[in-house]
Amino acid sequence: MMKNKKIFFLFVSITLIILLVFGFQSKESEIENEINYEAQKFRDLLLTAYQNYNDTFDIKKVSEIAFNSLLQSLDPNSQYLSAQTYKNFIETYSGKYDGVGITIYPINDTITIIAVSPGGPADSAGIMPGDKILFLNGENVIKANQNLVAEKINGEVGTKLSLIIKRGSNSSLNEYILTRKNIKTNSIVSKFIFPETNIGFIKSSRFTSNCYNEFMEALDDLKKNGMKSLIFDLRSNQGGYLEQVVKIIGELVPEGQKITYTTSKNPEYKLEYTSKGNKKFEKLPIIVIIDEQSASASEIFAGAMQDLDRGLVIGSQSFGKGTVQKYFEFKDGSAFSLTVASYYTPSGRSVQKKLNKDKITLEPSTNLEIDKQTIQKMETMLKNINMGNQLPVYKSLKGRSLVGGGGIFPDYFIKDDTTTALTLVMKSRGIFLEYSYIYLSKFRDEITKKYKSNVSDFMKTFKVSDTMLDEISQLTKNKNIWNEQMYQQDKEYIRQFLKSTIAFSLWGDAGFYNIHYVLDKPINFAISLIPEAEKLLN
Repeated sequence: MMKNKKIFFLFVSITLIILLVFGFQSKESEIENEINYEAQKFRDLLLTAYQNYNDTFDIKKVSEIAFNSLLQSLDPNSQYLSAQTYKNFIETYSGKYDGVGITIYPINDTITIIAVSPGGPADSAGIMPGDKILFLNGENVIKANQNLVAEKINGEVGTKLSLIIKRGSNSSLNEYILTRKNIKTNSIVSKFIFPETNIGFIKSSRFTSNCYNEFMEALDDLKKNGMKSLIFDLRSNQGGYLEQVVKIIGELVPEGQKITYTTSKNPEYKLEYTSKGNKKFEKLPIIVIIDEQSASASEIFAGAMQDLDRGLVIGSQSFGKGTVQKYFEFKDGSAFSLTVASYYTPSGRSVQKKLNKDKITLEPSTNLEIDKQTIQKMETMLKNINMGNQLPVYKSLKGRSLVGGGGIFPDYFIKDDTTTALTLVMKSRGIFLEYSYIYLSKFRDEITKKYKSNVSDFMKTFKVSDTMLDEISQLTKNKNIWNEQMYQQDKEYIRQFLKSTIAFSLWGDAGFYNIHYVLDKPINFAISLIPEAEKLLN
């Protein structure tokens, strides 16, 4: 009797399994048929439109619009990329690209070279910041779109590029024939130690495929020069390679600590990252600066520093991009990104920001551990961005209260000093850059001879005179831009920013940040908070 029961239950179990398998296969087959049917409809639509539409149209272009509409209907981070767009995207985060090593910006409707990569084809040919591109491969590019010109400048390694350039006030034109090569781009755009301190500074623009090595080299170099604490500036850093960020965090936290994890419908994309830890920089006090444009991997970094009580985060709430995109490539070089998972900080905070128009409140427990001034700032900010109806509070390893609900909320809210509309317009119109090129056309040799590549000496001794201020003021007035009251209010800011811009024209980003930090309110606030970062470690 017992044997018959076992046989019966075995038969029932096998039957259920077969039904489940066939049911799953049937469901899969049903979905596949539905997809094939909809794909056939799209094919019929394209063919019918091509044969009957009253005008001609680009089949590839309208198809790309349809692909992108499909993906964007899922979420903002899923999108279609043309072959050229995908190539540009890969180059942005690969740490290298194919071109001649120049960065351009339109000044007075003329494409102007504002940065030249050391050792690149343009640098070797003697092209300098401030040079104006009038013709590109024989085509007039005055008043041309900056992005379109940039696409034409870059190209395959070994191909030729012709640039006809005008320098300074010289009316003569010079042609440069350049051969494109592979150009390295850096994740870290500036590193130095603040004068008369032992506080190091690192600014990262993006997390490229080589950013871990760059970061470690920067830390080692700063440590050799006496660094005892670090300010890591991630403002406007929109992310990049997560694996590289995980390796960087792994150098800063003890072994075995959870750094981030993902959740996904597909088990393939459910991942957890933990620290390998080598203890070299575990006790280095750190302050991270973020802003509204700090996104993705930058948010993972800042969130881990908070959750693990490893460093303080200051600035403003981050962008709130907490989803993982996988890129699927087509044979023609185009691709599409698809959101496959979501990121979380070690404590379980979701990085992804969800927007709605409900009334904003903070979870009541927030009032127990966060001061009233900070809470008021949070509530004001949340009302402005329409986030959630109640934000949860999480705990760090040491029990600190951390607000969740999307993006990273800094430990201390601090924004840049605001300037008047006059200074903002002078920046946006490229007037500071334009004047720096006019000035350097007269004094570049003298300054280069005096300072060589010593930015520190330039910072200490170079002065923007009142005569220079009068000259940039006149340049601004000549463009029918001026407000005397605003100028008097911003005068000293303009003086220092002009010095920063001249340093940028001479030494690029490294020169700019070495000078500009004097004007940077978040950086100066971070310097004052170093003792708090030290206490956090203890």
